[in-house]
Amino acid sequence: MLNLILNAAIKTPADLTAATVSTYVYAAIVAVVCVLLMIVIANAIPSETGARDNSGKTRRLWFFLIMVLALIAPLAIDYFIYLKPTRALNFINKYMMQMCISAVVSAVLYFIIGFAICKMQSTKNKLASIFPKKDR
Repeated sequence: MLNLILNAAIKTPADLTAATVSTYVYAAIVAVVCVLLMIVIANAIPSETGARDNSGKTRRLWFFLIMVLALIAPLAIDYFIYLKPTRALNFINKYMMQMCISAVVSAVLYFIIGFAICKMQSTKNKLASIFPKKDR
């Protein structure tokens, strides 16, 4: 079964359609996993004591580093599962466009979900320090 998944070459237009759907499903799964990873890492970073707490900046840095992971991971998954075993150039060109779009969708989905979660937290929560509310 694993060998069948890892050798999913695109040979027909039906294979291309199936691979495209799988690509977007993988992108959504990667985005959700990255959000969960962001929550775990943000809660693992200790708050600094004293008047200046810079732990929010560290959490924000990790938020955007994980966003880069959410951009790169779908490309790597799709490359090794579908693109590498495919030999037909016309399918490769069409699928590469879908790969790139799905990677951007994954990163945008990660950002929207992560930003919404951070903004819904109370001000004392570690996740709220990623995008702190501005005092007016």
